Amino acid sequence: MTRYALRRLAVALPILVAVTFCVFVLVDLAPGDPAAAIAGEHPTAERIAEIRASLGLDEPLLQRYGSWLLDALQANLGSSLANGQAVTDAIGDRLPATLSLVVVAMLITLLLGLAAGLAAALRHGRMIDRAITAVASAAIALPPFWVALVLVMLFSVQARWLPAIGYQPLSAGLWPWLSHLILPATALSLLPMAEVALQFRQAMVTVLRQDYITNAEARGLTRPRVLGKHAAKNAAVPVTTVFAYRFAQVLGGTVAIESVFDLPGIGRLAVTSVLNRDIPVLLGLVAFTTLIVLVINLLVDISYGYFNPKVRT
Repeated sequence: MTRYALRRLAVALPILVAVTFCVFVLVDLAPGDPAAAIAGEHPTAERIAEIRASLGLDEPLLQRYGSWLLDALQANLGSSLANGQAVTDAIGDRLPATLSLVVVAMLITLLLGLAAGLAAALRHGRMIDRAITAVASAAIALPPFWVALVLVMLFSVQARWLPAIGYQPLSAGLWPWLSHLILPATALSLLPMAEVALQFRQAMVTVLRQDYITNAEARGLTRPRVLGKHAAKNAAVPVTTVFAYRFAQVLGGTVAIESVFDLPGIGRLAVTSVLNRDIPVLLGLVAFTTLIVLVINLLVDISYGYFNPKVRT
């Protein structure tokens, strides 16, 4: 199992370098000059050239990327061009809000998605199965930002049950923290929850028809034991694939959702860095989010080895 994990890690590291290099090139090719933006209104050519030299923007692209990569390997992602704050500090300040949002969204995805999928599989072909399948299929087509606006109108503006904007840290109390996350997390989790429900339903329907399930029930094993030990474990492989894929989408979706709910997370920081052409912050965010996604994918690959030992070879 350790050798399998190390092989997957060896594949993940080149991907991280390739993604950051592609973003570095794309940012460099984008219109506009960060030095001119920093110089303010009506700058002279000499002033712009001076700023470009101080930031290293006049160096060849490969040399700039190599310097950035060497610094990044030492946990130095540079400083913001807009306010001089260290990029690691800027990400660290915004991370709690985004991490809270993503964790609550993925918990909703797993708990409600698996419960809905299991309920549909156990009532395969009946009314509840058709209802869950229809609702989940419709939910996949709904864009998260539209769902967010509907939730705000229903539960914040009309019912006044939950706050529409803002964020409270967990240190302020469990309910103040959770109350500011329920609506944005629900909007983010709707699509992955629907896909998890559909995938788990289909996998469980297939697994429950297998002979070893019949044999397990014939041996007198209880229904919960058969479902938990034999059926759910084998049906989990396609669900983990969906979960990993949708985790990356949820992380990317924080850009829109944090803007709608005015959450001070890394999604809003990404929007600000793009508008300001703050290249160090943008690259730092890309490297950080790519690393998180690769770690999640690595954990999912390792889980494949647990659920199905054949993939370790």
